[in-house]
Amino acid sequence: MFRHSLCSLCALWLLAVAGVASAGVHVELPESDEALQRQISSHLSLGRLPCEAQADTVERRYRRLRAEAGEALSALGYYRPEIVTDLAWDGQCWQARVIVKPGEQVRLRRVQLQIEGEASSDPAFIRLRETLPLVPGDALHHGKYEELKTAIQDLALERGYFQGRFLQRRLQVDPQAGWADIELVYDSGPRSLFGPVRPRGDSPLAPELLARYHQLASGEPYDGESLLAANRALSDSGYFSFVNLSPRRDEAEGLLVPLDLELRKKNRHAWRTGLGAETDIGPRMSLGYENRFLNRSGHRLNADLRLSSPQSEFGAVYTLPGEDPREELYSLSLGLKHEDIDNTLSDLVKGSARYSFRYGLWQVTPLVDLLREFSRVDNEDADGNFVLPGLHLSRTESDDPQLVRRGYRFSAEVRGGDKLLMSSANLVQARGSVKGIYRFGEGGRLIGRGEVGVSLTDEFVDLPLSLRFFAGGDNSVRGYGYKRLGPRTAAGSVRGGKNLLVGSMEYEHPLNEEWWLALFYDAGNAFEGQTIELKSGTGAGLRWHLGFVSLRLDVAIPSDASAGHYRIHFTMGTDL
Repeated sequence: MFRHSLCSLCALWLLAVAGVASAGVHVELPESDEALQRQISSHLSLGRLPCEAQADTVERRYRRLRAEAGEALSALGYYRPEIVTDLAWDGQCWQARVIVKPGEQVRLRRVQLQIEGEASSDPAFIRLRETLPLVPGDALHHGKYEELKTAIQDLALERGYFQGRFLQRRLQVDPQAGWADIELVYDSGPRSLFGPVRPRGDSPLAPELLARYHQLASGEPYDGESLLAANRALSDSGYFSFVNLSPRRDEAEGLLVPLDLELRKKNRHAWRTGLGAETDIGPRMSLGYENRFLNRSGHRLNADLRLSSPQSEFGAVYTLPGEDPREELYSLSLGLKHEDIDNTLSDLVKGSARYSFRYGLWQVTPLVDLLREFSRVDNEDADGNFVLPGLHLSRTESDDPQLVRRGYRFSAEVRGGDKLLMSSANLVQARGSVKGIYRFGEGGRLIGRGEVGVSLTDEFVDLPLSLRFFAGGDNSVRGYGYKRLGPRTAAGSVRGGKNLLVGSMEYEHPLNEEWWLALFYDAGNAFEGQTIELKSGTGAGLRWHLGFVSLRLDVAIPSDASAGHYRIHFTMGTDL
């Protein structure tokens, strides 16, 4: 009956192709299903012939059309389709059509996976059994069935079951009843163990420190994830230009698989120079030096000098790896900073001791900062010493570090000083910042950021400038100059505030993969007490995303006319 209903359509189609001069196989389904249509078309060998193909070749492949279409359909569980084929010539070319009524899909009645051997109690295989991609009631899909078998074998290799094999692989299909059963029995055999790690090449680290980085002990169960983590930890350590950790199964002794660790160390000394410009501080130059391994204990030294007209600073950081160098780091730092902006002057010497470690997804850093600073705003002087123990927390998550689609960054810090601990004033200070990015499909991105700061002290006038809050600038409230927002002296210069509140919303829209347009609104200020005089800036900008860094050019209009008609901001940096 299905064939008879197509007779009139076939006749019309035979007339229509007379004016067509291109070869092809047209697949028609009762309902639109692009995935099924692509599945059938990909299996049809006739569709790969050109218009000028020999007639006997076309006829031979045409006779296989129904069988090939049936194979394509059965792979997706359609075992009882109705298929009609037609072939027409216009004297110069051929056209074929496959008219398909798929029928009902075969459904899975039972899916059974049995793991024998040591893997039967392996948590990874237990999770696999609990989250099988095929469950009773699903449509039979031969591709997913093959993927399941491959996943079992891949997991066995990753977990060190190198002798694993299938004892049974059975797919039973009853097309008439419309059901199928899957039964898999896999014997993992014994699990291999890590053998000794055998370093090759020139390592600048002592063997015990190297072992703390890779954390692969002889006799532990073999695990591919641990191998990848070890490779990554050594590559990210900063000591090596090349790392390759490879298992030698061909040299296994019993269940012990030795590991060859090939290493090439980086140059010990590294120098870096830079020239740049930002609207906050104008042109600047920088010079940096790094000693990547001072000794075999992994100690290193970084030093940086940055010079610009309003701001010059020098910093040196001495770092030591912790007991778990992947997660722990100790650092001692010394910094010198001179700042001269309008009527404000600051000379700062800062020392710091920090211990940084990971706690889940958080980076946690207990710290002690030592400050010696002299600062002046107009005729107001602040000269003090501070010992500030504190705690810093940070967390960053993103789906793509180069061009974030969804991600955020959060940081918070609290510090405190007391006169009894050699500080010039009693102080408790907290500050936090957050930034989030969300992209709408393949369209634009919404970017929000905020910053808040609070100081608890009755001796604000004794606080030097580095312990006061300011707003305004490229990464604060655009439309205003760097540190141009906050409480002012009697002479009108910004002397900073006890508290800070800044927020920003921005929308970026892509012109192509690299160039984006932006619209933004910033608002905030530094202030004293509980009353804030909000200042805002509105504007537009251009973004050039280069993957490793983004260049940003903004034109912002301040809400306060006394700040000028507009201000141009230029910055460079990463998304988060």
